[in-house]
Amino acid sequence: LRGRAGRQGDPGASQFFLSLEDDLMRLFGSDRIAGIMDRLGAQEGEVITHPWITNSISGAQKRVELQNFDSRKRLLDYDDVMNQQREVIYDLRTFALEGGGELVGEVWEMIERSLPPLVEEYTDGPHAEEWDLAGLRQRLMLDYFVSADRFPTPDGGSNAFDTRDEVREYVLELAREAYHRKLDQFGDAADAVLRFIVLSTIDEKWKDHLYDLDHLKASIGFRGWGQKDPLVEYKAEAYDMFEALMRDLYGSVSRFVFRAQIAAPEPPPPLFMGTPMRGDEPVDAHYGEEETPAPAPEPAKPAGKPRSSLGINPYAAVPPSQRQLRTNREAEGAAKPAAAQAAVGRNDPCPCGSGKKYKNCHGRNG
Repeated sequence: LRGRAGRQGDPGASQFFLSLEDDLMRLFGSDRIAGIMDRLGAQEGEVITHPWITNSISGAQKRVELQNFDSRKRLLDYDDVMNQQREVIYDLRTFALEGGGELVGEVWEMIERSLPPLVEEYTDGPHAEEWDLAGLRQRLMLDYFVSADRFPTPDGGSNAFDTRDEVREYVLELAREAYHRKLDQFGDAADAVLRFIVLSTIDEKWKDHLYDLDHLKASIGFRGWGQKDPLVEYKAEAYDMFEALMRDLYGSVSRFVFRAQIAAPEPPPPLFMGTPMRGDEPVDAHYGEEETPAPAPEPAKPAGKPRSSLGINPYAAVPPSQRQLRTNREAEGAAKPAAAQAAVGRNDPCPCGSGKKYKNCHGRNG
């Protein structure tokens, strides 16, 4: 390795320099070499080339390689534990992606594995009088939306079961019927819904499990102080954590399946019919479409009520919906400059037509 590093694979030879105070010689080399060099009168900085030195360096190098090999082997043993668990999780995930119609049966197996531990939790005791079937009934309703009518209610009731196996079979039968009803509710989207539930649950639980394994690996070395093999302790702890992961995975998938609902698509927004209104002003019914030129302004309305030759008011005949409609999208027209008016002299005739001078008529107040 040291030759190839210098020659880059080309034919030739390599030479390297090493101090007796280097970590390699200080930790793994023999202390007799330094004493022998002092007795032989070796000077500081003098190059030492002797078969004894070469053999000592080679032996130290072999011991370093053996130590590094043991470290890599121990690290590989730790990684093998995680790899075995990863294969199980990835096989389950691959089956969820490619299982097709068989995913329905796989999910039912998860439900079957998650319910017995729940039943054992509430039927802990040798006698039926010690069982908490009312709590089990409430738990089934909250987590699985399953109504166990034969179980007593929290307010009271008698226990109709004698053995734990009867309770387990009754709970599994209720779950099977509820599962079939849920599949009928999903319809053609059953495979897609189950696939989404299984994949999302696996991804979330597996990431948390890897985080916990990293913490365990970082702290398991302290078990060596108690005369215990850290690797053996790590394998045992990791196995227990993986079993807890699978139980949590089965329970989470089961709860999500019974709680899942398919929402109906939202209806499209209604179309405006006629002329919509904004406040007290009418708004263009084609608001938001391509703009059209604004209609011509309405002619000025003369004073009084003009009448046509037939006695009809022409402004009353035009409905408000056909008059000019303005929206906030229409740009205001450019302001027109005011027409300049000639100044009226004080002695000029008044523009009002009275015949008087401007200063004696309307110019009096100016």
